[in-house]
Amino acid sequence: MKALILVGGYGTRLRPLTLSTPKPLVDFCNKPILLHQVEALAAAGVDHVILAVSYMSQVLEKEMKAQEQRDPSARIGQNCSIGPNVSLGPGVVVEDGVCIRRCTVLRDARIRSHSWLESCIVGWRCRVGQWVRMENVTVLGEDVIVNDELYLNGASVLPHKSIGESVPEPRIIM
Repeated sequence: MKALILVGGYGTRLRPLTLSTPKPLVDFCNKPILLHQVEALAAAGVDHVILAVSYMSQVLEKEMKAQEQRDPSARIGQNCSIGPNVSLGPGVVVEDGVCIRRCTVLRDARIRSHSWLESCIVGWRCRVGQWVRMENVTVLGEDVIVNDELYLNGASVLPHKSIGESVPEPRIIM
């Protein structure tokens, strides 16, 4: 049996996450949304899946090939407080003394020691420095660097940025 999955949309409602990653590759429960769909189809007897792609098709193809080889897990340091409602993606490193509540931390991100995150989304491959406080639905796009000892309150940071000063009021950082 064959199946067709439409995966060509731009994912505008998930920005800034989808500026650098297609929506089907956004993690949900520690794996890409698309992988959940493919696994469900395989369980239903589908043996051939066709993906109708458009936006970022090369990234999607590359990642699906890499998914066949992956199984890393998160690493959590000592004296951390994780939860409630926290999802840590594969390859995430949480150093000693970190507190994370009501957050999603996506694949290969690193949270340095003694940082405090509440109600945040940390994108793929982000680096959050030591003694950082992030809260109020702060969203970091892919590959964002937050320097040590900063405060981010409701910031939405576009991908590939470096934050060197605190953001005390909610705003978009381009």
